[in-house]
Amino acid sequence: MIIKLNNHNKYSLIEISGRLDASWSRYFYDTVNEYIRIGNHQIIFDAKNLEYLSSAGIRMFIMIYKELKNISGSICIINANALIDEILTTTGFNFLISDKLPVDFQPNNEDIQTNNFFEHFILNNRAKMSISIKNNWKPWLKPNLDKLFKTSLDKNTYSLGIGCPNFDTNKIPDSLGEYLSIQSYNIYQTPDENSIPDYFIPQNTYIPELQVIQSLTCKGEFSNLIRFSPNNEKLFFTISDILDCAQNTLQTDTFSFVINADIEGIVGAYLIKSLNTLPDGETSLKSEIKQYLNFCGERCYANHNALLFGIASIKDNIPLLPKISKYYAHIHSSIFPRITLPNGKIELNQVLEKLFSITTPLKLMHLINDTRNINSIGETAFHRGAIWCAPVTETEILK
Repeated sequence: MIIKLNNHNKYSLIEISGRLDASWSRYFYDTVNEYIRIGNHQIIFDAKNLEYLSSAGIRMFIMIYKELKNISGSICIINANALIDEILTTTGFNFLISDKLPVDFQPNNEDIQTNNFFEHFILNNRAKMSISIKNNWKPWLKPNLDKLFKTSLDKNTYSLGIGCPNFDTNKIPDSLGEYLSIQSYNIYQTPDENSIPDYFIPQNTYIPELQVIQSLTCKGEFSNLIRFSPNNEKLFFTISDILDCAQNTLQTDTFSFVINADIEGIVGAYLIKSLNTLPDGETSLKSEIKQYLNFCGERCYANHNALLFGIASIKDNIPLLPKISKYYAHIHSSIFPRITLPNGKIELNQVLEKLFSITTPLKLMHLINDTRNINSIGETAFHRGAIWCAPVTETEILK
């Protein structure tokens, strides 16, 4: 079997040659599913060279049809020969067949080249964020548990930091770990190398609360949505590429953002040992600090999905924002199994509902930039996704 993809503006024309039977059905589905994952959602199958179609092949067409329907995509089959037409008609799937191309289908003009990687949407050009910073922990000192504070995470709140959902005073000391909160969807990871994240989702009037020792919390509304997609010229986007686009769009020094994207490679670290076991006095030796953190030794979680929240600034004027490439930024990312996002303008709450309804988080990481001179693995990068962003106009540092 030969499968050939040609893009024509919003449509993807896929030519199929050979036999689509049990021997080739999985290859066919996996190939087309990868096309869908990278953003080809309006698919036209050209079946003029399709010689045979079995029940296994029909099943793959139906699976593709259902997946595209769930993300507002479309599918049709053109140029089916008499045999393929009869097979689909007698099995009740002739609704997939079309006798002509869509009216707005436009053949490619090979003289026109485009390298538009970003698609911009204005959500509310007056929207902005305020940020409050609570920092009662200095790395790498044992936390002072008398300085814990309770924070509520409602639907207008975006937050990251170190805390725990446990309110048992005897268990809090060993439970403090990284957390991420986006519109009341909360992900928390215990400080253990083999732990997987726990999570809390909004239910009716329930508002999750955490005991925290350190937090960066934004409240407000996102002003812009930017979609990014690769092509043959640019196969992936570093976190700096995406932040550059957001900063240029917003024209502001400091901004907050949420990203949902397919992962090319994550570069990060996470706590693997309770901060309560830190020795008295400040710990600065790298050999000691490494006992508490797991750094990824290579770019990890390729072909998974990432959900990130962060604050970034081009100026060094906000606490808790370490240097990441040209930005001062603090970013937490949760890793999920791969999902497919619809194209175009999408609502963040719909993405969150889909993520948590069909899958669960696998890991929670603090993103870093590996700048070692030797064996550097660089920074986190993505293939395709979306960033919601807004300027930060007010900053409050709480004691």
